[in-house]
Amino acid sequence: MGRFRCNCKYIVLFLYTYFGVLVGLIKVTLLFYNRKKFGNMIKILHNKPFVPDINRGGEVEKIYLRKIVKTTETQMIAYSTLLVTALWSGAVSFLNSRIFNEKSEWRYPFVPIMIIDTTNSPYFELAGIYQTFWISFYGLLIVTADIVLTIILAHLSTQFKILNNAFKSIRMRSRKMNELAGGDSRNEGIILSKILGEYIEHHLRVFELAAQMEELCHLMILAELSGSVLTLCFILYQVSSIPPNSFSFLLYFFYYWIVVFQISLYCYWGNEVTLQAANVAKAVAEADWLEAPKSVRKAIILVTARSQKPLYMTAGKFVNLSIDTLVRIIKGSFSYFMVLRQRGISEG
Repeated sequence: MGRFRCNCKYIVLFLYTYFGVLVGLIKVTLLFYNRKKFGNMIKILHNKPFVPDINRGGEVEKIYLRKIVKTTETQMIAYSTLLVTALWSGAVSFLNSRIFNEKSEWRYPFVPIMIIDTTNSPYFELAGIYQTFWISFYGLLIVTADIVLTIILAHLSTQFKILNNAFKSIRMRSRKMNELAGGDSRNEGIILSKILGEYIEHHLRVFELAAQMEELCHLMILAELSGSVLTLCFILYQVSSIPPNSFSFLLYFFYYWIVVFQISLYCYWGNEVTLQAANVAKAVAEADWLEAPKSVRKAIILVTARSQKPLYMTAGKFVNLSIDTLVRIIKGSFSYFMVLRQRGISEG
């Protein structure tokens, strides 16, 4: 059992060091390589028809955007706090082992796999300092990449909310504009057709952005979710063999929640995009179309049909980003952990 636990320990460290770094580098490389495309998406979201329009939806649109900004800021703070706490745990563990333990029990802050021999002082201390700075920089890159990508998803979901509100109040807006113009019912039909055309164009452009986001990120997210199952599994196994009052336990504990929080961001906002896109059809149905011109009613049928087709953000084109996916990942990692634990007990 001791040898099995030792092997699992190095598997955890291998995943942490190589697979985790590999996925992170892929993510950062993806952002850098497609920086113009992502930058263009962000720029588009800062221009019409994506910016709040008081004539279209009133103050509600500003409230939606303020809320989404506050939510993403809170998530960024929580994510960064988990990262800083994990870094602190690793650094304190390193200092504690160096100051109070014998040389044979010295522990590196994060990864005990070094290319060169650094077991003797001062190379051990230099390696520990190097690891701390390198992992801190790497963690900052990963947090930044995750936040940028999930912010785009968050704003896509908000655009669908804006459209929901706009479609619900479209008749009210057309009547108000017609009254201001002093027109008759026929003139209102013309105004309604124009407004509906703007909304349909907005709707299609949001779908285009979602499709572009899906195309750019689906493989990267697949690698991240797949790796997360194994990483969480081995972290659980490692934590189960470490004394709860040790700094190493804290490091793995916070690393576990960093991984969970990371995949939660993608699953939550992917789920929000799906839900809000589906709600557009409901919003269209709630509007008053009985007295609308025939051409408008035909256009509404097309909008409803498009909205009823589910929009999914996926991992690898076959796993939907949803709360259900998040739950299955956590359950799957726990199941694999129990298998490893039972095997360890049987070999012991």
